[in-house]
Amino acid sequence: MRKKVKENRINEVVKNLKPNKVVLFIIDPRKYHSVHLKILKGVIKTKKFSGIYITVNKPYDALIKYLKENNIPADNIFFIDAISKSV
Repeated sequence: MRKKVKENRINEVVKNLKPNKVVLFIIDPRKYHSVHLKILKGVIKTKKFSGIYITVNKPYDALIKYLKENNIPADNIFFIDAISKSV
């Protein structure tokens, strides 16, 4: 099922996520940084979910630095870096 969610409802959507589900967030590029951070904080820090993060626009090292700067633990996240070889 696909739903469009306004940015101000991201926290509500993340709060209602159930464990063991597959979720794909497609983010408007103009709002990427603010929405991306809300989703990561909600899913990783608040809900304490583990999962797979596929990055196609930021190299792994830059992403880990970004997570550390925002106090988001990456211990339970498996990263698939699809950009580093091409950078």
